[in-house]
Amino acid sequence: MKPTQSPDWKQRRPFLMALMWALIPSLVAFSIAPIFADAELRKVIYAGAATLLFGGLLGGVLKVLLDEVVAAKRRREDAAGFVVNVLADLKGVYDRVARA
Repeated sequence: MKPTQSPDWKQRRPFLMALMWALIPSLVAFSIAPIFADAELRKVIYAGAATLLFGGLLGGVLKVLLDEVVAAKRRREDAAGFVVNVLADLKGVYDRVARA
């Protein structure tokens, strides 16, 4: 038997992956920036690391929000398809009763 993942984990996974892709290089950049003696280079490395970190966080949040919008649209389409099928079945029954 396969263990199933909760929907909550599936929703958080893209955010966590984006966070890890942004967090690890940012932490590396933050940790090696003090090694450089040039203040301007150090400043650029810090700015790049902060930009990468916040860009990754915002990208992860945006991904989660867009996935939720797509899932809601899919649920609405499924519900509309169900109603169309039920109405088609009722129409078929009505037509058979009318012929009888």
